[in-house]
This record gives sequence, structure tokens and C-alpha cells, in this order.
Amino acid sequence: MNNDFTTTIQNISQCWYLKDVLDVATNKQRTDGRYPKRIGSTFWQIIVPGIGKSAALFYLYDNKGNRKNGYLQTSMVHGVDITEESDNCDAELRITTLNSIFILTPTEPKQESDLAE
Repeated sequence: MNNDFTTTIQNISQCWYLKDVLDVATNKQRTDGRYPKRIGSTFWQIIVPGIGKSAALFYLYDNKGNRKNGYLQTSMVHGVDITEESDNCDAELRITTLNSIFILTPTEPKQESDLAE
């Protein structure tokens, strides 16, 4: 059964900070390719249409805090784990793909106008 996670993700937070990207096989941080430049980026929208489909993470800021256009498209999503905020922990979103685990946490834009359409 496919489940569109987009609404649930949006209901938790409008903005998400990419805290880390792990290698599925080793559970260690991805340091290859573009991953070091992606970690630390902020996204204004995350679309996860379901298991077995690619996710799209739309950039708001790059890893240096500069405005950025475009999006990051993942490989096929194998799982989504959403932990909502509780007394002892912050909300966290984990998107597991074929090769990576994207770990994101809610954040706020630098200014509200950054989210204006």
C-alpha cells in the first residue's frame, strides 16, 4: 500500500533542515559526491508521494545559508519514519532510499518572506 507522506510532513513543519545523510549499508555519513554540500541545507517543501517512488526536496537555503533554487530528487524511497516532537525529543524525519538515509529536523526560515510564493 502506497502512502503519500507529504501532508503529514507539511503539517509538522514548513521548513526542514538536512541534519545528515547516512549510507544505508554502513550507517555512516555520506562523504561522496555532492552529499557534503547538501548536508546543512534547508528545504521549504518535501514531497514524498509514497514508498517505491522518488522524493523531491525543494531548496530554500544551501548549506551556507544562501537562498537556493531547485530541488534534490532522491532515488526510490524504501521507507519514511516521522517522529513527532515530544517532551524528550525534537521532531525528526528520516527518508530511507536505495542507498541513503536522509535525516531532517524542523526549522524556521530566516524571514517569513522567504516562504512567500
